[in-house]
Amino acid sequence: MCGVETRVKRQLGKYFLERCYATGGMSVVYLATDETLNREVAVKVLNEQYSVDEVRVAAFEQEAQLTAAVNHPNVVQVYTVGRAYGRFYLVMELLRGQSFEALMAERGALPEDEVLEIALQVTKGLRAANDSGVLHRDVKPGNILLNENGQAKLLDFGLALITQAGSTKAEEIWATPYYVPPEALEKGIEDFRSDLYAFGATLYHGLTGKPPFESTSNGTKVLRRAKQTIPRLGKVAPWLTDATCDAIDGMMAYQPKHRWASYEEVLEILHRARSGATSACGLKFDGGRAIRRSKENRWVLPAAVGLILVGGGVASFVWKPWENKVEKENRQVIEPTPIEMVPVEESFDANRHLTESWSFARGLVGKGEFKRAEGKLLELGEDEVLREPTSSFARIEAGINACLDGRAGEARERAEEIYAHLKKLGKKNQATGTLEELALTLSKTRPPSHSDFPENPKGIIDWMGVTALALKLWEQGLIVEAMPWLEKVRDSSINRDFEWYSVYQKQAEKYLKDAALMTKADTMPLPTSEEEAQYQLDDLNERMSLLETKGRMRFNIRAKQIYLRRLRKGFELRPETSPKNTWAERLEEIRERAGERRFDLAAELIDPKDIESKPAAVVAWKYLLEQGQGFLNEFAMLPEWEVESTRGEVVKCVSANQEGVKLASGGQLEWTELKTSSLLTVHKELRDSKESVTARLAMREQEIAFAWLAGFEDQAEQEAEELAGASEDFSKIWRQVLVGISQ
Repeated sequence: MCGVETRVKRQLGKYFLERCYATGGMSVVYLATDETLNREVAVKVLNEQYSVDEVRVAAFEQEAQLTAAVNHPNVVQVYTVGRAYGRFYLVMELLRGQSFEALMAERGALPEDEVLEIALQVTKGLRAANDSGVLHRDVKPGNILLNENGQAKLLDFGLALITQAGSTKAEEIWATPYYVPPEALEKGIEDFRSDLYAFGATLYHGLTGKPPFESTSNGTKVLRRAKQTIPRLGKVAPWLTDATCDAIDGMMAYQPKHRWASYEEVLEILHRARSGATSACGLKFDGGRAIRRSKENRWVLPAAVGLILVGGGVASFVWKPWENKVEKENRQVIEPTPIEMVPVEESFDANRHLTESWSFARGLVGKGEFKRAEGKLLELGEDEVLREPTSSFARIEAGINACLDGRAGEARERAEEIYAHLKKLGKKNQATGTLEELALTLSKTRPPSHSDFPENPKGIIDWMGVTALALKLWEQGLIVEAMPWLEKVRDSSINRDFEWYSVYQKQAEKYLKDAALMTKADTMPLPTSEEEAQYQLDDLNERMSLLETKGRMRFNIRAKQIYLRRLRKGFELRPETSPKNTWAERLEEIRERAGERRFDLAAELIDPKDIESKPAAVVAWKYLLEQGQGFLNEFAMLPEWEVESTRGEVVKCVSANQEGVKLASGGQLEWTELKTSSLLTVHKELRDSKESVTARLAMREQEIAFAWLAGFEDQAEQEAEELAGASEDFSKIWRQVLVGISQ
């Protein structure tokens, strides 16, 4: 039966086995008849070789107990468990239909709305299991069955475990490589987010028609690396809506803390995604990406900015991109209602002093007096005459001015305060809820992603939000990513209706000019002499004098100036007859400095004459040291982050420089006092947040160089081989490096 030779008695208690139904690794499922109740059932029989294995028998019995503990329409129902003729068996409801796996094999990539419907049902089943204290631990296409009525059922709790306080730890790794969560590979703590990862990978497979990654090895290291480099769903399946891609990507975040925070949240996101995916007539394709645009369900945004009071009520609006993945509370989704809007200036007739204060604040913005403008806007936000959401809007505008003034950290703190304030409010209208989610996005240390921006900004609320998020990108060092949004701000026609917005458009123009000003400086080669270093310093001094913005760009120039001064000093102090006059001697010291993570000092040790005698070696080491330094420079752009020290402590860092990091506690640690693996993990998370493919490739090169210089040569070379297979340009560079470092 089933194509496999299996011997079993046809009568097991009151169950008569009719025929084989399916086979598994440790058991066989038969279609059977319950002769007492006269109904068809499925009987799962443990294979003969495992029936004498106490461990397998115990696991089989546990499967029955755990499955029976979950009573839900989307989970297979277990009737009983028994033993006959030395064979253990489990009796459950008979499900006629086909598995999700068979459906994919038959049809390839499945329609989005169809997969989302299945996703909603299975999520409810997983939630019921979690509520019963059960982790499935083997969610995959083959364990989801679709019956004749289209109902999805979760099967096979053979690897399930009972959770303790919501989490558990397995002693063995028994799972399917494509879908197993990363923490299970490490035999780490698992909770409902582990099932969520496996389910996300299953849906990824169903939507794309192929597993999340390809691998010929089941080795833990290889699988872990593969899971760290899974492309986002939208890159593989650009025909899917953003909402669906965000939902699945949120399930499959490499670290559990970055996945969705509850099944309720997942259900809300999936419902929202389905509402977009099923409106086939409302799909508009832009560059191959499906974007929802339906007349009945547009993003309705007010024409006014803050105090939009109509008949004593607050006008409502919804902005989808500011939905948060983890921290967001469960809130009812309220459909947007179109309403006639009254511009701010017209609604303040009874409060002329507020109108004048707002106008005065924006006049200060135009003069570049951002600190004073911020203070005036904060006063507005605290004025008792203003009601929500207008008061919070004034505070957000104050945060924008803090950012314009080069105080990005204070701007983020301002957003945290706004979010905390709005979160405490009771009943929220749509406007307040949207501002709460915007404040939450702005308060995060991670850079905004492309999905955080509205794709087609309409009203003034959209444009002020785009302004805030673009400035956040800029201040976090993502200049290239910020520029397209700043161009949108500059070129927007919204100022026809809201003339005051032009003050922010003029600021956007200044940022774009500064970006163009620095383009040439960023492409200058590394100086090879004192004269070249001085020339570049003079050039940077001139560019600094021409800058029109504050903050990040000035920081970037100062950092480059410090680096060039060190190079110049190295050229000045280097005697023509150095005691270490050979390449081999200098290379020894270069390695030593690199081991201390002082890549800047190591680079200074390379003598211009070495280029003539050892050109391949110099090219290789310059590349590695520059990339290694670039790796460390990325941390200087983060406002704060957590990393593990070599003593095993998780420390919070607030800034970084050439020598090490400054801690939130006030202390300092050198780079060598931080775990290399932990630094690489933080850097990879930052890399994954980049929208630009070029930026992600550049950061991966940095990781490879840093790992190699830090002594993780095997890991670095393996990563390099993988990247070389994907990038011909890097392949050529890496071949040169391998030749050079061997000299």
